[in-house]
Amino acid sequence: ESRRALSSKQLMGEIEQCNKELQKLGHVNKKALDQFQSFNEQRDKLIDRRDEVEKAEESIRSLIEHLDLKKDEAMERTFKGIAKHFTEVFRELVPGGAGKLIMKTSHEGKQLEPGAPASSRIAAYQGISIRVQFAGGAATQTMQQLSGGQ
Repeated sequence: ESRRALSSKQLMGEIEQCNKELQKLGHVNKKALDQFQSFNEQRDKLIDRRDEVEKAEESIRSLIEHLDLKKDEAMERTFKGIAKHFTEVFRELVPGGAGKLIMKTSHEGKQLEPGAPASSRIAAYQGISIRVQFAGGAATQTMQQLSGGQ
């Protein structure tokens, strides 16, 4: 309304001034708003996809942990069965003797806590040791301590 009081010559001068200022701005990307909206949509889709991938990663990690636990439990169960069978067979082969399979660990001399997860016990395993005792109450010996005849 303030421009209604201006004369046409004054209005033309003002329009000319506005055009000069527009030319100073240079090229204006007329698609900028559309591009902005498109980029925002792409960003939102990528964020959703990232969230899906993070959920999938967590699910996979959980599955791996579960499978590792089952594997460790099976390994311990199998070793216990083999050790029991070894003890029985040794007793049959050497009447009055005793034989035992022992899992060697990296925690030599230290006992792992009974509630320790199977994975920490399995990771500590380093091999198997055999301890035997012959008839007559002789001391328990490892395989390395036995003579060739024994």
